[in-house]
Amino acid sequence: MLENFFKEEINVIFGAYENAVGSGLYIGIFLLALLYIFINVKEEKLVKTFLGVYSVLVMFCIWNPLFSKFLVKFIGDDVYWRVYWLLPIGIVLAYVFTKMIFMISDKIKKLIAFLAICIIIFMSGKCIYSDEFFKKVNNYYKIPDDVLEIISIISEDDENYKKLAGPEEFIIYTRQIDGKIIVECPRSIYGIYSDDSLIMKISNGQVREAAKLAKERKCNYVVIPNNIELTGRMETYGYNEFANNEVYTLYKLNTK
Repeated sequence: MLENFFKEEINVIFGAYENAVGSGLYIGIFLLALLYIFINVKEEKLVKTFLGVYSVLVMFCIWNPLFSKFLVKFIGDDVYWRVYWLLPIGIVLAYVFTKMIFMISDKIKKLIAFLAICIIIFMSGKCIYSDEFFKKVNNYYKIPDDVLEIISIISEDDENYKKLAGPEEFIIYTRQIDGKIIVECPRSIYGIYSDDSLIMKISNGQVREAAKLAKERKCNYVVIPNNIELTGRMETYGYNEFANNEVYTLYKLNTK
């Protein structure tokens, strides 16, 4: 049992490490910078305490199975990687690199060292302003155009009562467009979804189960991504196609 406990927590720790650190180059440079602080920064005790000792204690907690077990109960294993934000990586690297540059007396060598550090930082990561993280949109709300189109159609519909069930992105964006649209599976102030079973059934293309649960929860609008293989037709269970675009299809409950 103890072996299973450590195996499970080690998987959580490794998973968080991969999500937070990625290739590991930054954390490697960070560890070398910490080593530099402990070896070469002798007079500045506050620096050693607040940057060096603090960082070591944080890493000890992050990589401690007992700590991860305790914290995961409150925040969940899917967001455990965010504890890496407690590490002052940017501050430590800025301090150490600046210290190293100012130790060089020759101006040309200082410039070369500065450029070398910039290249190291650039090569150790990747640009966050890329298609992987950002999608160009053409609307004032700065949300995906396909999502906005579906929400706008619901908003303009003449129904007095509107409750929407759809993929997770609709939970996030709908309230930015129209606060009158009730969204199934709202997120609490603690960042936890109350019950995402309907969202999961939609995402898995389980049409019969999704339609049944949507009716039970009084959702008169259901959005399903077009790239999902469905196990049936929504029309069979009382939902008619109301609108669609390249990414989503919107269904509305037939009340007649």
